[in-house]
Amino acid sequence: MFHQVTRAALDKFRAYLKRLVTHLDIQAIPEEMSVEGLRMHPRRDLPPDESIAFQVAREMNIPHCYCDLDTARRQALGISVAGKDTAEDIQKREADWMRCVDEMDTFPCLFVCGADHVDSFRSVLEMSKCRVVILARDWPVDVL
Repeated sequence: MFHQVTRAALDKFRAYLKRLVTHLDIQAIPEEMSVEGLRMHPRRDLPPDESIAFQVAREMNIPHCYCDLDTARRQALGISVAGKDTAEDIQKREADWMRCVDEMDTFPCLFVCGADHVDSFRSVLEMSKCRVVILARDWPVDVL
């Protein structure tokens, strides 16, 4: 679900991500987002095809990856493209995010995902022997 937050909240989130990158020596930012998703839910106060996480990674000169599946990839993996994801759809999406993290092969990384995926994706990461630290379960509540 896309939340419509104020520009001030986005600026606070940007500052929060920058602090994390600096203080935790984060080397990459993969995220649960796709260019298609950004185009489906554009914001006038952000450039097209750019998320806050993308902008922070660029500003901090570290790699970034949009990990969520676009419609073509969802169809290829047999994930529904309309309506709410099933439990199986979520497992397939999160497995694909893990593939992205593996392909980036840059650690420590900061994976930005929605609150609904914090615990389930944590399990996927831990099964892949990644050390996981949850820095915030949701925003803007947890970080702002």
